[in-house]
Amino acid sequence: MKERNTGSIQVGAGYSTYSNFIFNGRVDQTNLFGRGQKLGVSIDLSSRASSFNLNFTEPYFLDTRWSVGGDAYQSRRDLQSYKETKSGGAVRFGHPIAEYLNGYIRYKNDYTVIEPYGDTDPTLFPISTVNGTTNSVTFILEYDKRDDSFSPTKGFVSTSWIELAGTGGQSGLGGHKEYTLGQTSARYYQKLFWEVVFRNNLTYGFISSPSGREPPFNELFLLGGANSLRGYQWFSVGKKKLARVGDNPNRALRPEIYVPFGGRQKAYYNGEFEFPLIKEAGIKGVLFYDVGTAEDYLYLNEFRHNVGFGFRWFSPIGPLRFEWGFPLGRLSNESPVNFEFSIGSPF
Repeated sequence: MKERNTGSIQVGAGYSTYSNFIFNGRVDQTNLFGRGQKLGVSIDLSSRASSFNLNFTEPYFLDTRWSVGGDAYQSRRDLQSYKETKSGGAVRFGHPIAEYLNGYIRYKNDYTVIEPYGDTDPTLFPISTVNGTTNSVTFILEYDKRDDSFSPTKGFVSTSWIELAGTGGQSGLGGHKEYTLGQTSARYYQKLFWEVVFRNNLTYGFISSPSGREPPFNELFLLGGANSLRGYQWFSVGKKKLARVGDNPNRALRPEIYVPFGGRQKAYYNGEFEFPLIKEAGIKGVLFYDVGTAEDYLYLNEFRHNVGFGFRWFSPIGPLRFEWGFPLGRLSNESPVNFEFSIGSPF
């Protein structure tokens, strides 16, 4: 008997309509030193976003069913009005609760730096209220009964989590920010006929501030792009606010426009039919429908809709996605078609 290789290296490059040129790399070792421990390093670089993550997991801590792990990370993203950089670390503990059901607890400490652009309205985006340290505890439940985690054809998976971040008040966790952030998602897969798979994703999230203050604006929700509403540009769907923009130092003389700000709630659904185009090459086609919104209060008549099509190549570096989305009920400032290229599974 010969043990198979337990490590893997992935390197890739591409072009995303949001991030422009992308470089990504990943190294995973699932049996470190022959002890079953997991070590992973991943990096994603582009002109508008980047991330670095180092993670370690001991799946059977002290020969028990408890898993223990840690993460160190740094991320950056450029939005319309500011640039955000986060760096920090986390420790996590997990244990099976029932068949297919696992529970996790994670403690996180990170530091956020927001850099506004020159024409950003300082009254709309008060930078001083979001810069600083965040200490939080997150409780996670995950139920997974899929036939394949990479390319499922049947089964169900659901993940729910709630994060409690505190300033020393109710939670006693310390840090500069206090909020409660939660999300739940449910995904269902079913092969209909031949090789056609019906894929569904339903996601809901919320944020609140127990102290009665406004939640940090960089934690609010916006939709749009390859991972939510594919008929709209990244982070363009959701609550907008009137802002004064421009280089004129006299704020009263700056023009006013509505800019994406973010809502306290988000809800969206993705449904798609995935089918093989060139099976031997791992190329599949997809027809999809998305609907959702991100506002402080959710009303069905304000949900945005889109339809679209695309194809995916399950390549050695991961799934490459090429998708064209068409917004329904398009507004005058929105494009009639939104093309998205991305690397990674949709859901």
